[in-house]
Amino acid sequence: MAADRDTIARRKKQQADWARQWRLDNPDKAKNKDKQRNIRKRQWEHDHPEEAKVLRQQNYKKNKKRILAQQRVYSAANAERRREYHARWRENKKEAQVERVRQWRLDNPERAKEHDRATSHRRRCAIGIFTATDIARIRRLQRDRCAYCRRPLKGGGEVDHIEALSKGGTNWPSNLQLACKSCNCSKRTRDAADFARSLGKLL
Repeated sequence: MAADRDTIARRKKQQADWARQWRLDNPDKAKNKDKQRNIRKRQWEHDHPEEAKVLRQQNYKKNKKRILAQQRVYSAANAERRREYHARWRENKKEAQVERVRQWRLDNPERAKEHDRATSHRRRCAIGIFTATDIARIRRLQRDRCAYCRRPLKGGGEVDHIEALSKGGTNWPSNLQLACKSCNCSKRTRDAADFARSLGKLL
């Protein structure tokens, strides 16, 4: 049995070496083969979404450390590309994201109330105060546009804390700006500069 296992292992290694050498000798054919395989894979995932989801979850659990390490390496090497991608994604998914939040609140009323109570408590306990006059002044300075996507607020929008209250931010006007509901929901407790960079607004 041990000899059989050794033979199988040698054959697998030999096949892997042959495949690796073939790819080096035929880069164009290898690239085309990968492309065709990816097309078939995407088509299968499209036709079997639930099975594909389960397989992705299983693969992630099995190879979590390796996947995260690869993501960190890729992110470091393609920082600008990732910022542009996330900016486009957020721009295209804003309405869907707002709808997901609305649906989550409908499906989880108790958790939504708990979240609202926690947010209200942080605002009450945070240092500083602001008035309607302060908000009106900020609106004039921003020309009634969202601080992030620059869409017209038309007198609406939400008050956004530049430094989140959960991270020690204050209620003083200097820590406030106006944002549309979509951007404010997407930003959550992130630093304003980091969120702007993720949208491709800052270098």
